[in-house]
Amino acid sequence: MKHTLLIAIAAVMVGNLLAPRLAEGEVNSPEYDALVDRVLALPYNPAAVPFGNDSAFDADDYPAAFPLTDLAGGTCCTSEVPDQPPLADLAPPFAEFPDGFELIELESYDGTPLHAFAALRPGAPGIVVMHGFNTNGKYSIVRYAAFLYANGYSVIAPDHRDMGREWARGGSYHSDGTRHGQTLGWKEAQDLLTAAEWLNANGTTEIGVLGFSEGAQNTILALGIDYKGVIDTALTFSAPADQKTLADRNSETTSALLTTVVNNPDLCAYLATVGAGPEFSATANFILDNDSAVDTLDGLLGDGVNAPALHFYSNDDELVPAWNATILASRTNTMADQHTVLLPFGNHAYFVDRYWTQLAALTWFGEWLDPDGSHTTATPTVNQSFGGTPAGDQQMDLSGVTRADGDAERFIGDLCEPSTDPVDPTAILEVSGEDTTRRLDGRRSYTGWEGHQLVAWSIDPSDGSAPATGTDISDANIEHSYAPGTYTVTLTVTDDNGGQDTASESIEIDGPDTEVSSDGRVHGSGYLRGFRSENGESDSDSDSDSDFEKIDFSFNVKVKKGNLEGKLKLKDKGLDLKIDAKNVTSLSTGAGLSCDGVVLDGVNSFAFTVQGTLKVGKEKQAAAFFACGIDNGKHGKGKGSQAPDYLYVEVSGGGYSTGSRAPDNDIDGGNIHLHDPIVSSSGEAGQAAAASGEQQQVLTLGPELQTDAMTGAPLVLSATLEGGSAANAPITLRWLADDGSTGDVTSVTNAAGVSLFAITMPQGDVTFTAWADELDSNSVRVTGR
Repeated sequence: MKHTLLIAIAAVMVGNLLAPRLAEGEVNSPEYDALVDRVLALPYNPAAVPFGNDSAFDADDYPAAFPLTDLAGGTCCTSEVPDQPPLADLAPPFAEFPDGFELIELESYDGTPLHAFAALRPGAPGIVVMHGFNTNGKYSIVRYAAFLYANGYSVIAPDHRDMGREWARGGSYHSDGTRHGQTLGWKEAQDLLTAAEWLNANGTTEIGVLGFSEGAQNTILALGIDYKGVIDTALTFSAPADQKTLADRNSETTSALLTTVVNNPDLCAYLATVGAGPEFSATANFILDNDSAVDTLDGLLGDGVNAPALHFYSNDDELVPAWNATILASRTNTMADQHTVLLPFGNHAYFVDRYWTQLAALTWFGEWLDPDGSHTTATPTVNQSFGGTPAGDQQMDLSGVTRADGDAERFIGDLCEPSTDPVDPTAILEVSGEDTTRRLDGRRSYTGWEGHQLVAWSIDPSDGSAPATGTDISDANIEHSYAPGTYTVTLTVTDDNGGQDTASESIEIDGPDTEVSSDGRVHGSGYLRGFRSENGESDSDSDSDSDFEKIDFSFNVKVKKGNLEGKLKLKDKGLDLKIDAKNVTSLSTGAGLSCDGVVLDGVNSFAFTVQGTLKVGKEKQAAAFFACGIDNGKHGKGKGSQAPDYLYVEVSGGGYSTGSRAPDNDIDGGNIHLHDPIVSSSGEAGQAAAASGEQQQVLTLGPELQTDAMTGAPLVLSATLEGGSAANAPITLRWLADDGSTGDVTSVTNAAGVSLFAITMPQGDVTFTAWADELDSNSVRVTGR
């Protein structure tokens, strides 16, 4: 019997579980709609009050009581504040950042020095936590950074420029002693990206952003200029939809906050002073034009939003009133994977039900960044009872909001006196890449003058080739290949007033590495037959096929210009054991090593070590692993005279090995491919098994470590084919349910060799395997709950 629970994504559009969120013609991803429904199904109590301690902190680091809100505190917004009050004069009783956080320094795109508290967890996803417009900066969101870190995330909590007394602590200043001013979003969005890129540079590959108030607005602004794609998802609370409109309609509150935070109640005068600074060269109106979250969603400031996000507002918020939700919804209602929610009660930014806020964030980020729960948990740390009715039942209906409705709420035109003095444009050049290819990016360049635009750009690679030119600055993004040498790349931009500016970057291209003839890489995916286990113990006396169960594996390890990178994933469901390791520490041919009793010859063999996590049941710990094997040819399971490929994996120091779980180390499904010869430290190289001209392929089904899924909710499986002719290849996904029913569906890979399948998850256990002709993948076993 066949179920019809699987369909190729290209063939069908999965419907929303709640009321339609999009205009006709737009399509949310199935996992987005399902996750929004999960978050809105969480009980929300608008009368909740946190009490007692928070388990994310040690008792000595936690104040006796928190204020009900996390605003500037003290006499905020009622009187003028001296220019440099001590931090304690304005701060409510904030906790200190818990153990594990360290104060670090960052440098933003324009050279502005910043501070942040950061805590890293190797291999874990990361969150940037962004504070609002207040005197205390990162200290106002210490509780939110702490609960995320306590749940297994890497976290960075930066100050926006000129926030949190940055200038009083030695940050946000020029060499001449003047301050880098706050721009209410434009430059702060780049500060946020600097923090996200710091996480990425320190080994964090999956990154989300949690933003509050101005930090929420800056999160949306950052999504629109995240050209490097470092941000994977975002969750925002009380984001000003348009700063110009907020300043016009909430003028008294804006002046009071400016007085408290930057000691200047006049927004236009303050921004004019800031814009005249050497790092900006911009008018007040230009800055405000670039402080618009709704314009970012329109794609007017950059390439538009490129990560799924969910935006919350409260109807009783006096600082960011509910009309901001109307403005934002007028765009998100017509965009895929963006949604706006308005709750009746919640106050500003942090919402009164802190348990719900934490659980919503943990649910959202957990699904997008760590869906199999390999690194993170979802346990709120605030000491508060859990209750209320689902947030989705309380939300106010924004589904009918149109673009015209949003525009009717907005301030249109210049809020400040237009500038009559010409402002020269600013050229900003970013160079990235490795080896001989560099990306030359000038898209962050700007005019700085309202009502004017850049009309021409030129990037000169300086290697004798013709400069790249254009008229649209959004196209000023090229890749260029260089010969070894030193070059000075120059970007020139011209505005419609004839003003010009240039920016230059020096790059050095290394020559070829003469000591290494090629890069080494070994890649495999499939399964071993393990003895069926009872009560968590292997039964090695079994000899019947029915007494075996699969041990699924996938790995991809390579050495590139002396740098090791890759992963090892293994799931032994019989022992409820998972290995997730991404820190490769060695790779060799393994010549002369004993690989569970087989001495490797160094020809078609490999051995590597890797560090990561070992999870048995609910217990997870850091561990090191050793893997070795042999690529015997094109047919992973062996065929004719060709022996099967060979793989052995063990936990360093003992406790688990595939050798103790299987009758032999010959793989029983999938394939192992030694793509490139592995070069040993002595300079001797192994021989890739495919050197004879055979086109070996490896098929991997992911997510490899997925264990559970919500019954009835969509789940996406991806089959990746590498080697040979991977594009436009038919892939068949087969499944076996616990009731004995089976089925299959076929899709075709894209140009990258990837085929996606959408699943409506049934109740119970289902085992999925992908096939490309006779080549099978590792299995993915998922339990619908």
